[in-house]
Amino acid sequence: MTDIAQGLSLLLTGMLTVFIVLAIIVLLARVVIQISNRYTPAVAEKRGLRKPAAAPHMIAVLTAAVDQASQGKARITHIEKL
Repeated sequence: MTDIAQGLSLLLTGMLTVFIVLAIIVLLARVVIQISNRYTPAVAEKRGLRKPAAAPHMIAVLTAAVDQASQGKARITHIEKL
C-alpha cells in the first residue's frame, strides 16, 4: 500500500471506531435515563409543595420591574432569598 492509502485507511478506521463508541454511549445513556425516570419520583411534583420564597406583593413588584426594564422580553422563573 502506498503511504496515502494507508493513511486514509487508518483515518477511516479511527473515525468509524469513534463513531461506533459514541453511538454506544448515547444509546446507553438514553437507556439509563429511561430506567432512572421510571423508578425515581419526579422532582417537579415535590416542588409544588414548597412555600414561595417571597411574599406575593414582592413578586408583583419584581415582575413589574423586570417587565419594565426588559420591555416585556424577560420573565422571572425563580426567586431565591440570599
